[in-house]
Amino acid sequence: MKAFVLMGLVTPTKWMYLETATAQSRCLARNRLCAARRICKAALAKALGNPGGAPDGPISLELIRVSVKKGMPKPRLVERPLQGPDSSHARKGTRKVLWGSSKGEAQIYNWEALRPGNRVSGCAVLEDVNSTYFIPEGWEMIMDRFGNGSLSRVSPKV
Repeated sequence: MKAFVLMGLVTPTKWMYLETATAQSRCLARNRLCAARRICKAALAKALGNPGGAPDGPISLELIRVSVKKGMPKPRLVERPLQGPDSSHARKGTRKVLWGSSKGEAQIYNWEALRPGNRVSGCAVLEDVNSTYFIPEGWEMIMDRFGNGSLSRVSPKV
């Protein structure tokens, strides 16, 4: 992992941009402020040609941007076996709903309780912790092996 710090510093006599690359990324992760302060001070001293440290006069920090590049593991998709189309185990109840110029009663389902292969026909509302999905009349949702819902229009019953 590499950490890069880009700073815009103003001293009484100079304006400068400093960019440093450091291997102190573990220190940045543990104590960001302390490590960033050390990195900035060392970079400023080096840029000003002052190996003893930053100048004694006033310094204004105009810009600081820190970016960290680190390899991230790729999530693995979990494929689950298909089960039957019956989704009644996920049904929570009913609720009156309005959509466009229509109104009706929707079946309410718990999204997390649905299993691969389950079908939900509209009018329905699928509730999740972070989202709510509406399936209007004439549409059907089928859950695939990876937990994704696929909507399709169904032909009207004659």
